[in-house]
Amino acid sequence: MVNSSVNSSVYPSQYDAIVIGAGHNGLTCACYLAKAELKVLVLDQYLD
Repeated sequence: MVNSSVNSSVYPSQYDAIVIGAGHNGLTCACYLAKAELKVLVLDQYLD
């Protein structure tokens, strides 16, 4: 489910890739994308 308070129109113009999940595989994927000189956004859910 997408949080309706997030302005999704901002992300496509600022980032080349969006990785959902900051686990081991998500961070590895983000590192490879960044190494390929792409602008990457990593999103993760934080439960308090």
